[in-house]
Amino acid sequence: MALSKSTLENRFEFVVHVQHEYDYRFKCDVREELFDCLKQIFFLKTGKNLPVYCIPEKLKSYETGKSATGSGLQNLPDRKYLSEEENLYHEHGESGN
Repeated sequence: MALSKSTLENRFEFVVHVQHEYDYRFKCDVREELFDCLKQIFFLKTGKNLPVYCIPEKLKSYETGKSATGSGLQNLPDRKYLSEEENLYHEHGESGN
């Protein structure tokens, strides 16, 4: 349902936020290339851009752990971290500027 990435220098961590499940935290040296692929697949499946949060700190406090999955709570970052610059595609219903 969303991705979060650390914007700290030389940090290639990211979190895959999964709806109704716990999140997965990874590290990848080619993170931006991987994100482009994930964003394309998400858009082809949903017609929407995959939300990407850019976090200027470590990601541990922005992931939903296994213990929280039964509660229905999702630990998404604050909307202020949501990056419009990460949107690659023109969504259906958007005005073309």
